[in-house]
Amino acid sequence: MILSLTAVAVAAALAGQTPEADPAPASARLVEAARGAGLADRPDLALQGYEVEGRSPRSLRDSIDRRRPRSQASGERHDARTQWSYRTRWRNGPDGQCIPATATVILTLTMVLPDLASREGLSSREQADWDRYFAALVAHEGNHVRIAVAGQEQMQTAMRASATCEAMTAVVGATNAEVRAASETYDSQTDHGRREGAVYPRPGV
Repeated sequence: MILSLTAVAVAAALAGQTPEADPAPASARLVEAARGAGLADRPDLALQGYEVEGRSPRSLRDSIDRRRPRSQASGERHDARTQWSYRTRWRNGPDGQCIPATATVILTLTMVLPDLASREGLSSREQADWDRYFAALVAHEGNHVRIAVAGQEQMQTAMRASATCEAMTAVVGATNAEVRAASETYDSQTDHGRREGAVYPRPGV
């Protein structure tokens, strides 16, 4: 079940006030930074970034706060964002009725992450703190991806097992709602990743 994944899932944190930057296709440095989490190579995932800059942790935090994206679902601002959508298709028989066993669910994912423009001006300790934060943020978002992937698998399995076309199409709405609830529950449990270490700068750095 999707809800069982809420103990291991991921998304991103922290609300803000000022207008966010428009995410851009991920730079090579952002792709490389995300590759360690095994996310950059997913063909169904579009990685995007918003550039942040600063010569100190405080100025970097200010840059994140100004530019971080807004959740389309809640309207809140977060340091990162993962969105997904499902497309369904199936074949019809000679009578024009659907054939549930042929149902396929196609998943599309978009992840937006902060893209550090330069490490210039940051001490080795401050750079290490950024790397720690970014790794926690990517891991958190990666669990949101896992929730969405589990939803895709559950939706397809349930659609194919449906006895009627009506039951098959009902699965889509029900699974979408379940995935959304699982993602929201996980964010609530982890304070949008902060309890997993997605906090920058770390106090004392």
